[in-house]
Amino acid sequence: MIDIGKRYRLKQAVYMAKALEQLDIYWLMAADNNIMLVPHAFKTGILVAASIHFIATLQHNPYLEFSVTGSAIRKELLVDPFVQKNGFVEVPALPGLGIELNPEVVHKFGVAI
Repeated sequence: MIDIGKRYRLKQAVYMAKALEQLDIYWLMAADNNIMLVPHAFKTGILVAASIHFIATLQHNPYLEFSVTGSAIRKELLVDPFVQKNGFVEVPALPGLGIELNPEVVHKFGVAI
């Protein structure tokens, strides 16, 4: 049971999930309590893409928290960054997450493992 007091939305940070499978658990808990899950994910275009795909699978969940701040890693990492038009963001259609990474930016921000 989620103790929400007088709140009607559950804002769960997607990046806090250990695995994407946990998002289903959060969504089910929210749905069981008649509250909305609004993923909070804007650090990189990769996370935004995953969030868009997740939201697209949900019923009655039209919201994506879409940041318009000037983050270089969020705006430059993707070859075709996400653009909000009239309040909407399109679900990527390429294979996988539907995105292509900019190799120069990957090299610039990459970390040797």
